[in-house]
Amino acid sequence: MVTTNVGDLIGDIKVGGCLGCSDHALVEFVVLRGMGQAKSKVETSNFSKTNFQLFKELVNRTPWETALGDKGEEQSQQIFKDAFRGWQELSIPSCTKSGKKGSVLLNVFINDIDDVTECTLSKLVDHTLMSGTTAVLPLALSVARANSHAAKAMGTPEPTKKKNCYIYSLHIRKPPYTSVLECKRGAPCVFYANLKIDCNIPKMVQCLWRVYPVLDTTTPPDWEKPINSSLLHGVDIVLLTIPSYTLEYGLYLVYFNTTITALYTKLVLRASDQIYVKYEKSRLVANIAGGTFRVVGYSDNWTLDGSASYDPDSHDGQKGITFTWYCTKEVADYGNMKISPGKKCHPSQRDLKWLTSSGPVQIMAPESLPGNAIYYFRLEIQKDSRSSYADQTVDVEPGSPVLLDARCLENCGSALIPTQRFTLSGKCLNCRTNNQPVYHWSLLSGNSTEISLDWSSRTSTGRSGPYLSIRPGTFTMVAEQAYTLQLKAATWDGRSSIYRHTFIVNSPPRAGKCTINPRWGTAFQTKFVVQCSGFLDNNLPLTYKVIIASSVPTTTKITSLEENTFGPILYFGYQFRTPPSVLPVGVPSQKYTLTLYVQVYDSLGAFTQVSLCVRVWKPVQLQAVVFHELLASVNSSSAPMASHLQTGDSLSASYLAYLAASVLNSMKATPTLQNLKAQFRESLIQTTLNISAETTMEINQVVAALSQITEEASEVNPSSQDLVIKKLTEVAAVLKVRRNESYSSEEAEIQSSGILRCLSNTMRAAVLHQRNVSTSGVKKVFSILEKITDIVLQGKVPGEKETLMETKHWTIALKKDETRNIANASSTGNTCRNCFYPSLRKGNNSGLPPDAVISTALFEFEENSFPWLGHTSENPTMVLGFAMAEDKAHGNLRGIVPEGAEITLARREKASSTFPLSIGPDKTQNYTTGGFAFKVNRNTKTVYIQILTKLEVSFQVLVFTGTKVTHSHPRASFTAFHNRPTVASKNETGSSDCRIKGPYIICLPRSLLTAIALGSSTDTTTISIVLQAPYVVRYQTQSLVSIHIFSDQCLSLDGAQSLWREDTCRLGSSTDWQRVHCVCNMEQSLMNLSGHAASNAPTFNIMFLAAKVIVSPNPVDLGKILITDIPRNPVTLCTVLGISAIYFCLSLWALRKDRTDRDSKHKIIVLPDNNPLDQASFLVTLYTGSRWGAGTKADVFLQLIGRNGTSDVHCLWHPQHLSFQRGSIDCFLLAPKKDLGDICSIMVWHNNKGPSPSWFLSRATVENISRRKTWFFMCRKWLSLDKGDHLLAGTFAVTNPKTLLPRLDYFLISLTKSLREDHLWFSIFARVLSGTFSRFQRLSSCLATLLLNLLGNIVFFNAERNEASPRHLRYLRSIAVGTECVLVTMPVEMTIKALFKHSQKELSRRGVAHKDSKVLSPLLWAYSLLTNCKDHLRKSDLSETTAQSRNVSSLENLSGTSNSWNPPCSRKTRSKGGPQSWQNCTISERDANIIEIEAQTRTVNLLSTAKASQRMPPSSSNCSHYAEEGSNFQKERKPPSTPSMPFWKRLCTISCRWGVCLSWVLVIAVTGISSPFIVLYGLSYGSQTSQEWLLASVTSFVENVFVYSVLQIIFFSAMRTIRPKSLENIPWLTQQNYSESQLAKETMGADEMRDMHLKVAQVRGTKKSGVFIFTPKEIIRMCFDLIHFFSR
Repeated sequence: MVTTNVGDLIGDIKVGGCLGCSDHALVEFVVLRGMGQAKSKVETSNFSKTNFQLFKELVNRTPWETALGDKGEEQSQQIFKDAFRGWQELSIPSCTKSGKKGSVLLNVFINDIDDVTECTLSKLVDHTLMSGTTAVLPLALSVARANSHAAKAMGTPEPTKKKNCYIYSLHIRKPPYTSVLECKRGAPCVFYANLKIDCNIPKMVQCLWRVYPVLDTTTPPDWEKPINSSLLHGVDIVLLTIPSYTLEYGLYLVYFNTTITALYTKLVLRASDQIYVKYEKSRLVANIAGGTFRVVGYSDNWTLDGSASYDPDSHDGQKGITFTWYCTKEVADYGNMKISPGKKCHPSQRDLKWLTSSGPVQIMAPESLPGNAIYYFRLEIQKDSRSSYADQTVDVEPGSPVLLDARCLENCGSALIPTQRFTLSGKCLNCRTNNQPVYHWSLLSGNSTEISLDWSSRTSTGRSGPYLSIRPGTFTMVAEQAYTLQLKAATWDGRSSIYRHTFIVNSPPRAGKCTINPRWGTAFQTKFVVQCSGFLDNNLPLTYKVIIASSVPTTTKITSLEENTFGPILYFGYQFRTPPSVLPVGVPSQKYTLTLYVQVYDSLGAFTQVSLCVRVWKPVQLQAVVFHELLASVNSSSAPMASHLQTGDSLSASYLAYLAASVLNSMKATPTLQNLKAQFRESLIQTTLNISAETTMEINQVVAALSQITEEASEVNPSSQDLVIKKLTEVAAVLKVRRNESYSSEEAEIQSSGILRCLSNTMRAAVLHQRNVSTSGVKKVFSILEKITDIVLQGKVPGEKETLMETKHWTIALKKDETRNIANASSTGNTCRNCFYPSLRKGNNSGLPPDAVISTALFEFEENSFPWLGHTSENPTMVLGFAMAEDKAHGNLRGIVPEGAEITLARREKASSTFPLSIGPDKTQNYTTGGFAFKVNRNTKTVYIQILTKLEVSFQVLVFTGTKVTHSHPRASFTAFHNRPTVASKNETGSSDCRIKGPYIICLPRSLLTAIALGSSTDTTTISIVLQAPYVVRYQTQSLVSIHIFSDQCLSLDGAQSLWREDTCRLGSSTDWQRVHCVCNMEQSLMNLSGHAASNAPTFNIMFLAAKVIVSPNPVDLGKILITDIPRNPVTLCTVLGISAIYFCLSLWALRKDRTDRDSKHKIIVLPDNNPLDQASFLVTLYTGSRWGAGTKADVFLQLIGRNGTSDVHCLWHPQHLSFQRGSIDCFLLAPKKDLGDICSIMVWHNNKGPSPSWFLSRATVENISRRKTWFFMCRKWLSLDKGDHLLAGTFAVTNPKTLLPRLDYFLISLTKSLREDHLWFSIFARVLSGTFSRFQRLSSCLATLLLNLLGNIVFFNAERNEASPRHLRYLRSIAVGTECVLVTMPVEMTIKALFKHSQKELSRRGVAHKDSKVLSPLLWAYSLLTNCKDHLRKSDLSETTAQSRNVSSLENLSGTSNSWNPPCSRKTRSKGGPQSWQNCTISERDANIIEIEAQTRTVNLLSTAKASQRMPPSSSNCSHYAEEGSNFQKERKPPSTPSMPFWKRLCTISCRWGVCLSWVLVIAVTGISSPFIVLYGLSYGSQTSQEWLLASVTSFVENVFVYSVLQIIFFSAMRTIRPKSLENIPWLTQQNYSESQLAKETMGADEMRDMHLKVAQVRGTKKSGVFIFTPKEIIRMCFDLIHFFSR
C-alpha cells in the first residue's frame, strides 16, 4: 500500500516481479505533475534549508530486508513512519510560521510484514518532486527476511516520564542458530542495527561501525587497527554495507556503537553490539561453451571453449585459474583419473590429459580426432585450493575413405625387365598436410602370400613411403611368374586404402659361357675374338653387347648405381662370335688387365652379364713409330677413321678414337712429342665432333671417346676444351630428349657418369694454369652440369636416398622431397661437412602446393672453380653451390629460389690459422696466464678469436695495443666461458656488430679495431691478447690451449655469369674454427625472379656460396713476458733417494732375518727327559693367540692324559728359546715312559711369574709320531688371574675335527693368519713367517709398489685437468689423487705377490716330494734302528752299574751349577779335550717326517716289530675317540718309488722356477722404470706442487697399507665365514710342515753314548725342569751312537 500526505500525488502504481535473480520486489508508480503545495498552519519543515544529501544517505543506507523481514502491515507502517520522521527532523529544519511549502511524504507498505519490523523507503523522491515534473520512478525495495534476535537489554525502562530518554534495545540482525555470518567476496554484505529508544526530548543520535580482523571468536581484536572505513558504506548510520571484493578471506568482527545525546541536558546514552562475519571462498565455476553434448564433422574446424569459466571471488574472473583438459573414450576413466587401454583419444596422448592440456580454449584442427567415435572431454579449473570441472561429450562424424593416386613410373611394360629400376607411387589425394597416412609396401606371390624381401638394400626408398623404387637385379633370379606389389595407406584415425599392382617378371636369358681368344696381347696390334655359347631364352632373338670397362667407374662414382659398366662398345649384334678386333691398353696398376662385359639381351630388354679379363700390353715399339701409326689410322685419307665416317659407322669411328686415345695416354711425354700429342688430341676431338650422337649407343661411344681423349689435362689446350664442351652440350641435349622418351634411369645415370668424367677433365684443364683460365669453358661446364643434374633427377622419387655424384674436383648431392619436408633437407644429413638448410615461403603466397615435389642439387667444390673472379687466396673454405626446382608434369622442372637458406662451409686450411699457446703460472703464481700478439689491417671489419682447449675454466681476456702488456691499461676485456657465450666486461666501444657468440669465442668488433687504429700511423696495428685463468697448470706448457684467429665474410655468386657479392649472405652465429656459418636472403639474389617461384627461371640456376677468410699472419707468443720461470725442485729426487736408502738398510736386516727364520722356523724343542727307551713320542704344538697381551713370560707346564695313562708334568721352557709370544706357534717333542694310547685331554697351566704372565691359548695339537695320529684341541681361553675366568690352569678335551667352529672364532683365526702372512707390509716385520715368500722378497715387492704409487701420483698431477680448483681445495684433490693411485696400483701389487708366493710354494712342494732317495736312505736306516733300540736296552745286562754311578755322580756335579744341561752335539766337540761345551740344537719336523716315511716304507720288519709293541688296549668309555688317521685329515704321503720324475712334473717345476724369475723381472722393471720418470717429472715442479704431490704420495701409502689392504683382508676373511667351518678348515702345523736335513756321517762312541743315557735318566729322576733343543743331525747321531754301543 502506498500512502502520501498529499492527495493525488502519485498514480499508476504497478508491482512487478522479482528484480533479477534476487528476492527484491519492483514497485513502479508515477508522480503526478502540477500538484499544488499543501498549506499547513502548524509547525512545518523549512525546505529552503533542507540537507537533501543527508536525507538521501539515510534512506539508502537503511537495511530494508532486515527491518521488514518478519513484520506485519501495521508494524511496518509504524516503523516506516517513525523512521521517516527521524529523517525529516535530521535533514529538514522545522518552521513555526505557516508557509506555502510543506513536506511531501511518500510511504510504501508491503503486505505480509510482521508487526515488529521497521520499514523505510529505499529511495526517496527528492528535488524532482519539487520541480513539478512528472516521471515514472521505479523503486526497488529489498526485503531481507531474517529472524531477529534480541540484543542485550539495556535495562527495563521506568514508566514514561516527561522529558526523559531511554534505549530499549540495540542489536544487529543475525542469522538464526549461529553467531557467525557467512559472506562471499563477490557479493556485498549488509548489516542492520535495530535500535529502539524512547525519548521525548530533543536528542542527537551518533552511529559508528567498525570492522576488525580476528583469528577466531575467542581472540579479541586489535582495537587500534580497524579496517579502513573509507572502503565501507554507511559507517555512521544503522545500515552498513561492505562492498564486493573489499575484504579478503578470513574472520572479521563487525562492531556497532551508538551514542544518544539529549539536547539541553547532560544526558548521554551509549550502546553497542557486535557480530562475527566469515568470508569463505566460493566454488569456481567451470563452463564449456556448447553444452554437455555436441556433434562435429571430421573435417570441421571446431574449438573447446572454456573461457566462460570464472572465479566468483575475483574481479578478473580468470585471473590465476589453471585450465587442464582431459579426454578419453571411456567416461568411467574419470573415476580414477587413469586412462584405460585402447581408450586414448589420440595416438600421441600419453595419459588422460589432452595433447595441449593448458589454456581456456583448445582449437581442434580438421581431422585431429578419428571419426565415427564419441569423446568425453573434461575441463578442470584450479585456483589455490579450489577446483571445479565441466564435461562435454563430442561426437565426431566419420571421415571419407583414403583416396590413393597409384601409378607406375618406370619399367611399366607388359613384362617387368628385372635389369632395370622398378618405380611406383601411391599418393593420398584427400589427406591433409598434417594428417599424412602411413604407407606400407608388401610383395605378394601369385597366391597372395607375402614374400620376404630385404627392403633396405633392394630398394632406395624403403617400404614406408608413398614412393617405391626397386633396384635393378632384384627379380633376376626368379622364375617367370606373377607378383603383386601391395600398398596399404592407413591414417592414424583408422581409415585405410589398399592398392595392388600385379606384374609378370621377364626372366633374363639363362647364363652361358663366354671366352676371349687370345688371353693376352698388345694394344692396337693383337686382334681378339669373343665367343659365347649356352645362352637360352624364350624371347628370341638374343642380342650380344660387348663393353670394354673404362676408368670412369673408378674415378666418377654415382652411389645409386650398384655396378657402373660405362665404357666403349666393342660389338653389338646378333652374332655370338665377335669379329676380330684390337683392344685398348689395360690398366697398368693391375698388370695391364682389361675387363670386358658381355651382355646378352632377349627381345624384351632383359640381359645376362658375363665378365671377361684379358691382358693387353702397351705397344713395345718406339714411341715415335707408335705415334706415326696412330696418325696413319686417324688422320690420313685412307685411314680406317675416314672409312668409318664415310659409311656412317659411328660406333666403329668412336671406338677407334677411344683406342687411339688409350694408346696415346700410355706413351710417356717427351719434349719432342709434347706438342705433337696435344695436336693429335685436338684432331681426335675434331674427329669426334663429326661423329653422330643421335642414339643412346652413339652417345655412349662419343662420351667414352671424349673421356679417354681428355684424360691428360695438360695436353688439352683451350681450343680443345671449347670443342669438347661443344660436343658435350650436344650430347647432353640429346640424352635429355632420350631420357624423356623411354630411356631407363639406370642407363641414363651410366651415361651421365661418363659426361661428368669429361667435364671434370675439362675443368681440370681449364683451371690448370691460374693465370690463363678459360673463363668461357668453365661457365659452359656448369651449364652442362645443370643439364646432367636434371637428367639424373628425373629418375628419382621423393623419399629416396640421397644420390652422390663424385669426381676428383666436386661432389653433387641430389635429392627429391615434398614441400612439407623440404625444410629438413641437407647435404648428407646430420654428419654433413657442408650443410644446406633452405626455407621456403609458407602459406598461399608461396606459389607451391603442399605436396609439390622439390628437386635439390647441392654442389661441393674442393677448390675455387672461379679464379678469375678474385678472392682466390682468401677462400680457404669449400665452395658450395645449390639449385632447386619444382617437378612439373611430364618430367619438366621449374627453377625456384628459396626465401632464405642457412649454409655451413667446411674450412680447408684450419692448421694455417691455428697455433698452440704457451700457458703457465704468472709471476705471482696466483693464476694461469698466456698471451699472443698479431697484426691487423686498418680496414679489417671484425676479428674473432677462438680458444681451443680441453679445460673447462673461465678465461679473462685482456686486449692491449702493442706488445707492452705488463704495465699497460687494457683497451677492452672479456670473460670467456666454456658453456655459454663470451661476455664483454669492459670495453671502450660497443660490440653490436659481432654476430658470432659462443663459448670461448671472443669478438673484437669493428668499432674497437677502429679505436685502436686511430693511434697508429701505419696501415697495420699490433694487438696483444692476454688470457688469465685460475691456477690450473704448474709449469709452462703448449699442449693445453690453442688459438684460432679468423675474420670471415660470406660470399655469394648467382650463377657462373656474375660476380661474388657480399650483400646476400651474412655471417651466422655458428661459425667457429672448423666451419663458416652463413645466413642468406635469397630474394635479393635474383632480380628477374619475382616472388618465391620464378616462372621464367631456367630449369636449374646454380647459386654458389663461399667464405672470404682473412688470416692474421705470424702471431707472436708472449709467454716469455707473462709466464714465470719455475726453478728446479729436488723434492722428488730426494724422495726417491731416501726411499732407496731405507730399502738398502732394511734389505740387510731382511736377509739376516731370513737366515734366522730358516734356522728357527718350525723347529721342534726336544725336552730333556725324552729317552730312546720310552715307548712313545708325541709332538705337541701350542698356538698362542694374537690378541693384545696374549703372550706370556711365565713358565708353562703341560700334562697329557690318555686312555692308558697320564704323562709326567713337563715344563715347556728354555733360556735360549723365547716361547709363547703373541701369535707364536711352539712345537715340543715329548717322550712318555709308556704309550698313553688315544689322548683324551691335556692339562696346561703356568706359574704366573714374569712381567706379563697372562696367556691366551688359542688351540693345540698332539700328534703321535709313530702311529700317525693327531688330536685337536680348541682352547680359546685366557690363563690369567685378571682376564677370562681368572684361572691359571685349564683342562681341554679333544675336539672332533668335524665340529663346527663359531663364526667369530674362525674369523679371528683367519684374520690373524692373513694379516701375518698375506699383508705385504705387515708381514715383513712378523716374528715368524711360514712358507717360502721371504722377507727380502716382500720388501722388494713393497719397494716396487711404493715407486709405482709415486709414479701414478705424478702422472695424475701432470694430466690435463678439466676444471680449476681454488688453492684451499688442492690438498683435498691431492688426497683424492692418492686414493686413485692406490686403486690403480693394487692389481700390480697383487700380481707380484701372487707370482712370488705361489710359484715358490709349488717349487717347494715338488722339491720335497722328489728328493733323491740316495740321500734319504741313511735317514731311513737310522730311524729304523732308533725304533728298535728300546728292545735292545731292555735286554741288556745291568752289570755296568758302577759305570752308571760314576756317570750319575758326574751328572750331579754338573747339575749343581745349572738347572739345565745339554747333551753333546758331536764327537768332534769331545775329542778336543777341552771343557764340554754342549750346544742346544733343534730337529725340524720335516726331518722327523721324512725319517718316518722312509722307515715305514723301506724297513718293513722293523716297523712290524714297532707296531706290535704299540698295540692299543681296549678303549675306555671315559675318553672320546677323536684321533684322526693320516688318511682322514692329513693326506697320507707316499714315498717315491723311483728317482726319475715324469715329464709333466719336470715341466711344472721348470715353470715354477721361471715364475720366480718373472717375479724378480717384474719388480726390477717397475722399480727401474718408475724411478727415472718420477725424478724427471718432479724436477719441473714448484714448491707448492711438490708439497701437494708429496701429500698425495703419503696419502696413497697410508691408504694402501692401513686401509685398503686391511679392508681387503677383512673382507675376504668375512666372506670365508659365510659357510660354516670346522677344525679341518683351520691351518695346522703337522709333521709335513717341518724341513729336512741330511744325516751326519759322524757318530758317538760307546762310552759317550752310555754316559749320555745315564745322564738323561738322572735328569728324569731328579724331576728337573730342563729342556734340550737338538738339531736333526744330533738326534740321528745319538741314535747311531746308541746302536753302535749295544751292538758290541
